[in-house]
Amino acid sequence: MQAEKIKLLNEQITKLTARDFRLEAWKVHTIILLDNFFGKDNNKSQLIDQLKADYSSWNLRDATGGNQQADPIKQLAKEILEAAIQEISLEVEEPTSPLTSALQDELSGKEFSNLQAFKKENNEEEIAQFVKSLSKKKLENIITNLIFAQNF
Repeated sequence: MQAEKIKLLNEQITKLTARDFRLEAWKVHTIILLDNFFGKDNNKSQLIDQLKADYSSWNLRDATGGNQQADPIKQLAKEILEAAIQEISLEVEEPTSPLTSALQDELSGKEFSNLQAFKKENNEEEIAQFVKSLSKKKLENIITNLIFAQNF
């Protein structure tokens, strides 16, 4: 799972140098990925969303000056994604049970983290509330994934 996440973020870094680069389209795609990996309200998505192209004459002069080699917006975007990649590579991947796999396939990163925290605290009430809040489709997909797991 880590390798796929890192690959997708590296593809977004590569897109920064594309000749037909469009910042707003790139931001939407990147935010979708980051929200999926780190949860909806993660700071990396917020930082990407705040990126704005500045085409004022002063900024263009600075960006094309002798000591500035890259667009500062693209450089900042690259740094944000590189930090996200480092964070992902620090995650310890443990062998996953069929239940863990089914939950990771259907829940966002934040939902999965919240569920893990509730379990760690042995908070059955919060877990029950969490399960009740899931959509019928997500619950169906989780159960289907469990049934088709190899250890079933």
